[in-house]
Amino acid sequence: MSLVPTKDQEKLLFQFDGGTCSTIIGLPLMAFGSLVVLAYLVDKSENAPPLFVALLFGVGFGVAGATLAFGKEQVTVDRGLGLVTSSSTILGLGKKQSFELNSYERVVIAKQIRRQTVVFYPVSLEGESAEKIVLASYPTKDESVSIANKVAEFLSLKVVDRVDEA
Repeated sequence: MSLVPTKDQEKLLFQFDGGTCSTIIGLPLMAFGSLVVLAYLVDKSENAPPLFVALLFGVGFGVAGATLAFGKEQVTVDRGLGLVTSSSTILGLGKKQSFELNSYERVVIAKQIRRQTVVFYPVSLEGESAEKIVLASYPTKDESVSIANKVAEFLSLKVVDRVDEA
């Protein structure tokens, strides 16, 4: 996720929409899933795949492709309302959770190793009585420190660097 500029001075918006790469991978998966279901519906011969195979692969690939191509994750930090709202949607459908902003005590920078060699530095909000919310994740520590400092200044919280603890 990355910080998206907003006109509202009381909000910070972090958004992940997959980007071009996810769309390029997602659209063919979605097309393949649709073709599998379509092949079942059109082909009435004995060579047609069984219904459960058509639905399993067709719907599975279709949903995975649509999620990659059109899925969005968003976190809004609203100082005016005192809420942190996290939402995940695909084509407008999804889930939304809101948390009280005053339950967060610090902005944390950590180190996360993915696939044994790829390093990312997630920036998150944490508190003793609050669910951890990841706001952004960058491949360089400098980018994460910059975002963490902006969030900390915006919310008047302290920054905790846990990079060396990983």
